[in-house]
Amino acid sequence: MGIVLAGIVVGVVGIIVAVLLGIASEAFKVEVDERVINVRAELPGNNCGGCGYAGCDAMAEAIAKGLAPANGCPVGGAATAEEIAKVYNAIKASNPDEKLVQLKSLEALEEVAKGEANKIFIPFEATQALSSLGAMSDVVKDKKDNK
Repeated sequence: MGIVLAGIVVGVVGIIVAVLLGIASEAFKVEVDERVINVRAELPGNNCGGCGYAGCDAMAEAIAKGLAPANGCPVGGAATAEEIAKVYNAIKASNPDEKLVQLKSLEALEEVAKGEANKIFIPFEATQALSSLGAMSDVVKDKKDNK
């Protein structure tokens, strides 16, 4: 009876903690502009400051807000500017809502699984869920391997 009671207590505590974490994640959620993330992914990541901004993150934010030109990165050159323009113009022209961006990013995972895609943009919210799923699958695999 003691083990059953301990199991019930641990289960109830686990549910309470899960609910509290869910509430906390919504209460402290940081809104992320997906355009900044997508533009940042195209920048080389040298953080050299040659563009006049503090680094690639600041440059990406300026490009996404329209304060800097897409070709403002001296390290990336014309190829980087072209990729940034493609990403930014596609997002700007389609004016997608957050759910559509998440759905399309999840659909792109199929291409990654086939080995045909070499770059993917995953919205922040989807990244959290996918990393949790990946961690859980690793735990299950480890348990199967240990048996």
